[in-house]
Amino acid sequence: MPGLPPCDFCRKPHCIAHLLPEVHGCRDAARNAARMDASRDASDTLKAKKLNDTKDLREKMAKKRDELAQQRSKKKPQ
Repeated sequence: MPGLPPCDFCRKPHCIAHLLPEVHGCRDAARNAARMDASRDASDTLKAKKLNDTKDLREKMAKKRDELAQQRSKKKPQ
């Protein structure tokens, strides 16, 4: 069928009525691909959250360290 894009899973062109993978027999492949994408997205989200949490904690630690350093420098020996 000229002009129709091939299926992403079986690489065969199909008529307009059978363009969806679920209709022409690639249901399991489409489902597995969707699950893999969802799993990858969830993993990326968790990694980004962990990175942001780590960044926030590092900023808080640096701020606290600077505050304590200022307190120590204000005290003068007598």
